[in-house]
Amino acid sequence: MIPVHLKHLEQIAQSRPPGYLEAIRAAGTLSPDGQRLFLDDATHAQLRAKYNPSAKIGLGDLVHRVAGPIGRAIRWPCMKGDGSNDLKPGSPCAKAREALNAIKL
Repeated sequence: MIPVHLKHLEQIAQSRPPGYLEAIRAAGTLSPDGQRLFLDDATHAQLRAKYNPSAKIGLGDLVHRVAGPIGRAIRWPCMKGDGSNDLKPGSPCAKAREALNAIKL
């Protein structure tokens, strides 16, 4: 059994597709104190494969997940500059991201 803290689970759910939180809560067993959810290994692996967004993205998207917040913080010229992690369309960074997305993970 894998214990998962509910606050951590809610943070993870923000980056997962809709329905993830409900599916994992339905599959797990709540601890007596109501702070943890217990999942068996097979169910955890199945739900992780179904709702893991990185399994359906390319290398460019994965690199952007890491580099996007850094670029925003240092005000990199490729960033839109509106406080988001979005790239300017047609910028060299956006073109590199598109090219790297040809490599599927």
